[in-house]
Amino acid sequence: MKKHLGRVERLKIALGVQSAMDEGQGFETIAEYIEAGAPFHWNVNDSKLASKTTVKTYWVWHKRFLQACPDAKLQIHHRFYDDKKKEAVFMGTMKATNTGPGGPVPEPTGKTSVTEVVLVVTFNSDQEIVCMTKIWNDACAYRDLGWPVEGATTSEE
Repeated sequence: MKKHLGRVERLKIALGVQSAMDEGQGFETIAEYIEAGAPFHWNVNDSKLASKTTVKTYWVWHKRFLQACPDAKLQIHHRFYDDKKKEAVFMGTMKATNTGPGGPVPEPTGKTSVTEVVLVVTFNSDQEIVCMTKIWNDACAYRDLGWPVEGATTSEE
């Protein structure tokens, strides 16, 4: 049985997972905090993105996104933890510039996107992350980056 964690510790775990994602670390660096098969929910315009339905498959996509946009980072403006729902919630701004290879267009566009993001990280009673939900306007980001809205997942997916 894992030791009971309070709101501060859970918020630190959620922030650590977000930071590892922004840094492009491998999924194994945070796997101990994620329940196996934990779902990832998001409402996106790109049907290929919609197929990323677990935290792990999202993680793989995000790592490839960082190849195309190596400066991509979520600047968190607000964060809080809801004890009753066992949820950490982050609101911030994602800034990314397509300067690297691997995007959905033959060459990097050099264009920048700045979009708002809300990320909800839900814990279970065993202190594991059981679900992540991202609210993000992928179509706006893709247009800003000079990418097609449909099918704009990164290459090799």
